[in-house]
Amino acid sequence: MTVNETSLPASPTSSPVQASEDTLQVRDGTRLHTYRWTSRAAEAQSSAVVLIAHGYSEYGRRYDALARYLVGRGHPAYCYDGRGHGFSPGQRGHIDRYDRYVDDCTDVARELAQRHPGRPLVLLGHSNGGLTVLRTVQRGEASPAGLVMVCPMVALQPRRRPLSRGAAVVLSALLGRVPLPNGIESSALSHDTARNEGWSQDPMNHGKTTPRWYLGALDAMAQGLADVAKVTLPVLTFAAELDSIVDASGVAKFAGQLSSPDREFVMVRGAFHEVLNEPEREQHFKRIGDWLSSRFAG
Repeated sequence: MTVNETSLPASPTSSPVQASEDTLQVRDGTRLHTYRWTSRAAEAQSSAVVLIAHGYSEYGRRYDALARYLVGRGHPAYCYDGRGHGFSPGQRGHIDRYDRYVDDCTDVARELAQRHPGRPLVLLGHSNGGLTVLRTVQRGEASPAGLVMVCPMVALQPRRRPLSRGAAVVLSALLGRVPLPNGIESSALSHDTARNEGWSQDPMNHGKTTPRWYLGALDAMAQGLADVAKVTLPVLTFAAELDSIVDASGVAKFAGQLSSPDREFVMVRGAFHEVLNEPEREQHFKRIGDWLSSRFAG
């Protein structure tokens, strides 16, 4: 992956961090938009490299603050815009089969393993990204050393399941690519109103879905639950108590069924879906940083 030094938006703490954007071609020829955050100090260490998978309807730049924090802790961080999201190609909010998300995550993970030989790779995913990194681990084509899932989409709130699987199969066959509003309201994302307003005003957050995406997501969630015993690496899982999108109790139940001898679960009391954008987000950044340091300090 060749890196072009296209600067990301600056932040007050960005001076030691080198941030750049590029593209990476994955197995079907699609070129995904990618992000890289690093520093000379982080590159000189042997601690974990972190690959971030963003949530549905958003894109990689929203993880700038987390990535910069991780670099400050010695972890080069990467992200990519999933197909149909951000600056990557594809119909907004659509996927013909969910495994394409898993293919893409696997291909990026393999690229980073080659880029940082000898350093452990940790996958970190939020919401739909959490389901993607989970399925990537379960499918076993990449070899990450650890897994962090933040409000992973392994169980949806009832109001987010408007159709049975049978009805979704029919609708997907008839109108699979028809764009529909996904019903995500910015006010339900976090308690940080400025961040929520930024989400609403950013045209890169598309707010769309399709029947085929919904069916694919249902099947991926079911397979993720069926394969829960395949997860044996160290895992850190967050759930948000007041999440209106992902069912926090379902996440807690799932986390308790993982086969990993080293597994940690955090229920964030009073939090909405975007735990990493809540006003107290730095506490959660630190929790992730401490978890990484205690296992992959190098």
